[in-house]
Amino acid sequence: MSTVPVFWSRVLILIDANPTPLLAIQSYLEWTRDVPLDVNVIRKPGAFDEDDPDEKARVKAVVDLLGSHVHRCQSLQFDVLYSSSLPSPCRDFHGRAPELEKLELKCRVDDGGNNPPDTFEPGTFLCPVLQTLVIDARNFMINAWTFMNANSIKISRFSPSESVDYDDSLSFHGMLETLQEFLKLRSLTLSDIDFDFSDGSAHIFPLSPLSSLTFEDLTVDTLQEFFDVTSVHTGSITITRCSIDTFTNMSCTQLTLGEIPAEENLTEFLKLWEGQDLQLDNCPSFDDSVLDMMSKADPLGVDFGATNMNELTISDCHNFSVEALKAMVDVRSRTASTFELEDDDWDDLDPSPVSRIGRLIVVGSGPLILPEVAKWFQANVEIFHWCTKLPDGRMCRDGVVLERQEED
Repeated sequence: MSTVPVFWSRVLILIDANPTPLLAIQSYLEWTRDVPLDVNVIRKPGAFDEDDPDEKARVKAVVDLLGSHVHRCQSLQFDVLYSSSLPSPCRDFHGRAPELEKLELKCRVDDGGNNPPDTFEPGTFLCPVLQTLVIDARNFMINAWTFMNANSIKISRFSPSESVDYDDSLSFHGMLETLQEFLKLRSLTLSDIDFDFSDGSAHIFPLSPLSSLTFEDLTVDTLQEFFDVTSVHTGSITITRCSIDTFTNMSCTQLTLGEIPAEENLTEFLKLWEGQDLQLDNCPSFDDSVLDMMSKADPLGVDFGATNMNELTISDCHNFSVEALKAMVDVRSRTASTFELEDDDWDDLDPSPVSRIGRLIVVGSGPLILPEVAKWFQANVEIFHWCTKLPDGRMCRDGVVLERQEED
């Protein structure tokens, strides 16, 4: 097998307490000869729970071996414990990487960078065909010019360090100023970053039109500031584990909310949202009060929330009732029907004040639905699917409860 290079083109390297031996890594790289490489430098699952002061040295030894082979890499992925263990492209890689389409530099803990920013020399590493970039915030700000052709970027993990003798704060507006230079950017994710807003900005940062925009583990101040100072068009926004209480300035066709805790006011957040497709995933904040807000039966329509919503997907949500969901679908359907004319006298200037629900999906852990209620939904919603897991382990599928299968 060692004589067939393609067998070794996917190189998996462990860097936890039981690392892949360096001699083995060297052999794998030699056996690949000149074929394109997919390299993964990772810790085993479960190896992220304890301190590992030697991780940085082990990663450095691996990077030294990889250095002369980076030009063959199609993908290069690091998943380590500490940010200080990650390689820095400008310092650790050199020359051109003409095959590199995916680069991931991921860490679980931000413990500071390897060097102060002024130790890096630009121009030493080029990856002209890079498409996907997943990177810690420190490395991104230092090496951003290297990745200008990327169209999908995830920037994560930053908190100011008290153990360094230089200012390592991360300017929010400085990052936006950098991002507006990425003319091919189509997908952006910001995750778990403690930004510095002290350099306030009075002007707007125009970003390239985005197909998707994702926020994870961010404060409400970060969300509000992003939409206050950016000019960006996007079709899809995902917000996961973020504070949203006072945040309302947002526009998108598809909105996905994940793990929004019960103390967050989802009712006020969604009331003025004008998109069409809402997806809720494991959101304790989604309850009957949200559904009531979406189903106000005001004849003038002024009280309807999420006015244009016509698609709703609910996954792993427990705090809403089937009755409130049915009432919301019913009210919106009846209200929309009063504005739908069967002849050619339809007045586009006087549309329905609210959209009917045309697609309803409820999956994952959730409430039981009775057969007659499921039939009502099937008759009143164009696309309907209900498949929830009950507390006793049984499945409820469109009103039919399926008994648990006996274990073999």
